[in-house]
Amino acid sequence: MDVEGAERECADGSYLRSVREIVIETHGTSEYVRGLLRRRGFSTRVVTFKYGLIVRNLLRHLAAFSEAEISTKFIVTRWSIMAMIRRQAIMAQRGNPDIDIIYGRKT
Repeated sequence: MDVEGAERECADGSYLRSVREIVIETHGTSEYVRGLLRRRGFSTRVVTFKYGLIVRNLLRHLAAFSEAEISTKFIVTRWSIMAMIRRQAIMAQRGNPDIDIIYGRKT
């Protein structure tokens, strides 16, 4: 779920009863979202990205990644190349300390 800062309004829905796993990008609302998910029966953790791990998983699942890239006209590849050319952080989390990626799983 990526709702650009509207996590408080969007995350607290009855739909969470039927959700087994969820990933939410937070914008300064990490503790609120983690608390909400815990109250709804989820275990949570903050996801951290490491380039080496990303490359390893990409290579491990190359067929699935390639299929997704082809179906989206290489959106991730194009986006990553442009970010490198512009010397921007490839992942939003690297460039903004207020952004966290929260993973939740029903316990």
